Amino acid sequence: MISIALGAVLFFAQIHLPEILNNTLSIVGNMIGPASMIVTGMLFAGMDLKKIFGNKRVYIISSLRMIVIPLIALALIKLSRIAALSSDAPKIMLIVFLAMITPSASTVTQICQVYGNDAKYASAINVVTTLCAIVTMPLMVLLYTYINHRFSILHTFFPPFACST
Repeated sequence: MISIALGAVLFFAQIHLPEILNNTLSIVGNMIGPASMIVTGMLFAGMDLKKIFGNKRVYIISSLRMIVIPLIALALIKLSRIAALSSDAPKIMLIVFLAMITPSASTVTQICQVYGNDAKYASAINVVTTLCAIVTMPLMVLLYTYINHRFSILHTFFPPFACST
């Protein structure tokens, strides 16, 4: 929380950090992804694969994360009509949707490990959602594109359905 507040103050006050400090923080930030993958891989290597892939709860959580929540998000994006607010709004909504359809973060596994929760279970969910993302992410983007294109054609032919700008 402190770093978020400090970052917001620096951003809004337009204060720039010295280059050496900025480079150091950038290098540390660039290591977060690889470090998360190493920790998740270490946990995954110590797991019983039959136990992981035999756990029905992992599949339920993964299907919620990779299918149900993105479909709800897509419906909310389309029903909110935010995409009609500006010319760049459809691109922004696609970026938001892409964030919604990504697999669970490796940091969840790390947080579970730090606070003494079931890190192996969190790592199993991380691995399964990552594997599912190979199929679900392209399908969800295709669905987003199809719905976005279909509704734009509908607005062209039926002006009463057009969003007011």
